[in-house]
Amino acid sequence: MNTAVNQPPSGVNVPTTGTADSSDNNDYLRAARNYSLLGQAITTMEEVMLLFTELSNAKFAQMSKKMEVSRDAQEKANVMEAVLASLTDPNSKGQLPPDVIEYIRENGILVGNQTIDDFIRENGQFVGCVSEGRFEKMDEYIKRLANLIESCDRTGSDLHPFERMKAFSDFMDALGVKVDGKSVSDLINETLYIDENGYERVPVAVLEKMQNALEEAKMPVFNISSLTAVKSSLESFSGRASDFVQQSQLKMQQLIQNFNTAVTMANSLQSMNAESTKSIAQAIR
Repeated sequence: MNTAVNQPPSGVNVPTTGTADSSDNNDYLRAARNYSLLGQAITTMEEVMLLFTELSNAKFAQMSKKMEVSRDAQEKANVMEAVLASLTDPNSKGQLPPDVIEYIRENGILVGNQTIDDFIRENGQFVGCVSEGRFEKMDEYIKRLANLIESCDRTGSDLHPFERMKAFSDFMDALGVKVDGKSVSDLINETLYIDENGYERVPVAVLEKMQNALEEAKMPVFNISSLTAVKSSLESFSGRASDFVQQSQLKMQQLIQNFNTAVTMANSLQSMNAESTKSIAQAIR
């Protein structure tokens, strides 16, 4: 008969080295919970401390995000303040910077209880007879000008004014778009020159000015009250984010106080556990 030596009793699991290593992190907690009331209390306080730590980290992340929002919104409000400062005449009009429009749109900021697109549609005024219905045509001419400028840059020469230049001047003059205070047709006639080969040329710089003028004409202008409304909406958005940060600071203080209370209680339990162990050891002797 073969008899096994040092065989563990029935029903007792003996962990291998690998499993023992993998479960080391849980052995202390398991032992404390199952065999020590004080140990169970200590581990409970450790879990409470971990909970407060996670809550504090989440709250701090929210605060950081809101601080960034408040800062960015205030920067855009400062941009609007600069736009308003440049308007000395009470009846003058100014444009909304594209980056301000994009920021308001991305963050869902309402201006006078309207989305920025609705606000522009209702309050924006366009140069001359420019209207939303002609935006698509304007985009076409802007792209055509960009292609002409690119072609001139490639060849290193100014534009040879084909008949299509008249199409540009007719279109822009009909819109009432001016360049350097002049009609496009007048500007082309003034800057036209004959090169050494007898060809008529229009400077590339003129084409670039025409392109910029069309881009600006697409942007509506607003009176001072409308621009002020945009600035106020940005400041309000920034203020709400700042208020959230201040309220969160109070919440953070409360979480830290609760965490410190949990630490104090855990230390007290550890002291009680040490005294209990000491008393047991003395009794055994």
